[in-house]
Amino acid sequence: MNTSPAFSSEQIHAAAQALHRLRPAYKELLQFYEKIFLVQEASKSRIDLKPVQITSELRAIKRREKLPLADVSDFSFDSQSARDLLLEICDIIQSHNREMGDAAGAIVRGLDQEIEPLVFFNSLLKGDDAYFDKTAAALKIDKNALAFVAYNSLKPSVALCAEQLLGYLKELPGWEKGYCPVCGNFPGLAVLDQDGRRRLHCSFCWTTWPVKRVFCPFCEKTGGKNFHTFYSEQEKDLRVDVCDDCKKYLKTVDTRATERIIYPPMEQIASLHLDINARQKGYDSGMELVLPEVSE
Repeated sequence: MNTSPAFSSEQIHAAAQALHRLRPAYKELLQFYEKIFLVQEASKSRIDLKPVQITSELRAIKRREKLPLADVSDFSFDSQSARDLLLEICDIIQSHNREMGDAAGAIVRGLDQEIEPLVFFNSLLKGDDAYFDKTAAALKIDKNALAFVAYNSLKPSVALCAEQLLGYLKELPGWEKGYCPVCGNFPGLAVLDQDGRRRLHCSFCWTTWPVKRVFCPFCEKTGGKNFHTFYSEQEKDLRVDVCDDCKKYLKTVDTRATERIIYPPMEQIASLHLDINARQKGYDSGMELVLPEVSE
């Protein structure tokens, strides 16, 4: 098990450029997200986290019961770094997205008033919908836009906290569950490595863990005629794994079929046509991907 590896700005840019060429319809969306991913990676060097302490007794219970190591609400974060990143992200939104631009401006104006950073980010981790309803109403913006900015501002702290928590899991045997061993969320993407081994990527903290090739992470069924895949001959590096038992799907990137740099968050964005296809076939994702409509 491990967190997604760190990527340099050059690698993120190269990953975006490769996807631009492969899927030109995603050009504007990828340009937008490339900027966000770059400032997120850069912010990691400025983050100062207090380690999350988990007692040996609690670890033993979680190991015995096959529970994730921590609840999302247990995650630590650097409030100042997240606040600074929020300003950068809102600036990117205002430059690239007319629809969300007004919301981003309202968030910046409300910072430290309607939005007190520590409360704001804690409310995201606690899943406090009432807080986001109230704050969005006070700012007169869409709640999804507010949550989008909150999560993306907090994401580097979340990833670094997950990396710290993984230190507790070195003593554990292989994780054979479909949910993240660190935070308990379902995967948002799977990747097949050069040897064909399958790894799941958490949709929240981006921890990765190995699983069986034929395995549904949502209902944990293995094999059988109800687990199958579909893909396009034009995109052999992409496929969708679907389970007819639980009617869920998961997108997969096969690194054996491509030589480009695989930056998982970018792959998630540049494969939305697969989400549409899967949902048209009657399958649901194990996560909700809320994306802005980007316009120049």
